[in-house]
Amino acid sequence: MPHVQRLAGRLQRQNRQMGFQFVRLSDRRFSPEVYASLPHGTLERCQAVPIEVTTDTVIVATTRPNDPAVVEALTQATQGF
Repeated sequence: MPHVQRLAGRLQRQNRQMGFQFVRLSDRRFSPEVYASLPHGTLERCQAVPIEVTTDTVIVATTRPNDPAVVEALTQATQGF
C-alpha cells in the first residue's frame, strides 16, 4: 500500500498549502445542535458535516473543500454564528 501512503502525503501537503486540514470524525463528538442549526439541504448538497462552533468560526468537514460553490454556500449558511 505504498501508493496509498504517497497519495495521502501528497493530499496533506496540498491541503496545508491551501489552508485546509484533515480531521478524523471519529475523534470528534457529533453535536446534533450544531447540525440542526444549519440548513439540511445545504449540508447535503455540499456533502458537509458541521464539526464545531467556536467564538467566531464554524468548522465544517466536506468532501469538496476546494469547490468555490461549496465554500460560498457554506459561507452563506453560517452567517450570523
